[in-house]
Amino acid sequence: MKKLFTLLAAVLVFGACSKNNEEAKPAANSWKLGSTTYTVGFSHRVVTSGGTPSTLFLFADKTPVGTDPTVHSIVPSFKTIPTASGTYKLVRVGAATAANEFELSAGGDSQAFAYNELTAVDVQVTVSSGKLSFKIPEVNMMNTDGSKPNATISGEITEL
Repeated sequence: MKKLFTLLAAVLVFGACSKNNEEAKPAANSWKLGSTTYTVGFSHRVVTSGGTPSTLFLFADKTPVGTDPTVHSIVPSFKTIPTASGTYKLVRVGAATAANEFELSAGGDSQAFAYNELTAVDVQVTVSSGKLSFKIPEVNMMNTDGSKPNATISGEITEL
């Protein structure tokens, strides 16, 4: 009888447990750099000029003021602004980009990161009412200061 009670107690305890293989996803309109999640509090679109014109989409956790090192940002950069939703290729910073490709950088806490892998990564980009949304899978980002550690980045961000 004692064995039966112990067995039933064990079944109840282990039966109440569940295993979830999914990693926790960042909150809506946020990105995760390393182990920290940031929420978009500011977004801005800038068209550059000069050598190779591009469009930068700046997403930050707060409105940048001067050179405030406590502002955290993620910046997709396109040669051509996407006009249709679809799959776009994340390519290494400094590569020549085609219309369906973009570069990615991020920063904050006096650090800067760039996607510098040789392999392009598929990223879902949605265009709705002229605003862009990105679903960025977890990718490795190189710290531009070689003496500091690299980090991973992921997130779902939308222009405000």
